Amino acid sequence: MIFFVASAAASSAYLTVSEVFPLEMRAVSISLFYAAGTALTAWKLGVDAERRPLEEVCRPLGMDR
Repeated sequence: MIFFVASAAASSAYLTVSEVFPLEMRAVSISLFYAAGTALTAWKLGVDAERRPLEEVCRPLGMDR
């Protein structure tokens, strides 16, 4: 899920940054867009799983029945 959103952010950054800018500037701006898309998605959809057992973070598939 995070990769899907981050990939879209990187694609939009590539379209936003014009070819008239130097390669280094384009690379930095695309990486910043990618990082921002990933950090925002993780903040919104992420689960705080630090030092918690897996069963607390997500129920096992067999428990749904």
